[in-house]
Amino acid sequence: MTSPLSSAQAARSALATRLRHLRLDAGLAGHQLSLTCGRHPAKTSRIENTRALPSDADIRACARRAGPAARPST
Repeated sequence: MTSPLSSAQAARSALATRLRHLRLDAGLAGHQLSLTCGRHPAKTSRIENTRALPSDADIRACARRAGPAARPST
């Protein structure tokens, strides 16, 4: 049986990985995304390395600036 803590850690890791992939797919470096979101680059690093839990606002900002809708169509 999986403990609730393990499940929470797995979900947090999956979210961090997804946010990193959004950024990379958009061709942005961590500091570039941070600048466009108005946050310190260390916060982006902490979120992507699962050392900080992103807020709802952090997730929305990342999605707006790095998600598929933010990318130019080719």
